[in-house]
Amino acid sequence: MAHMRRHALADGVTPLQVLMRVMREHLREAESLAVYDREAWELVGVAAARCAPYMHARLVSAQVAVRRPDEMSDDELISSIAVAEAAAASESVCGGVPPGVGETRH
Repeated sequence: MAHMRRHALADGVTPLQVLMRVMREHLREAESLAVYDREAWELVGVAAARCAPYMHARLVSAQVAVRRPDEMSDDELISSIAVAEAAAASESVCGGVPPGVGETRH
């Protein structure tokens, strides 16, 4: 698998680029038709759906544990305050974008 990836990158053509070309070609064809052709637009949709995971971040569910301050020890509370202050400072330095925002995993 890694060999195939290196080979594709060395050739300058990635699977995503191929999918995008296919999608654009189907789109051009569907738009050029004088009348609506359901099958032509379905081909556009299939190609777009195959490109989407590479182009758009996936939503991920996360389990969040929330504890009230009166349930925390003094050390846990001090640590939580320090993390919140660091995040607030980071937001002001980074123009309002906290670390990790916009980062995606595929």
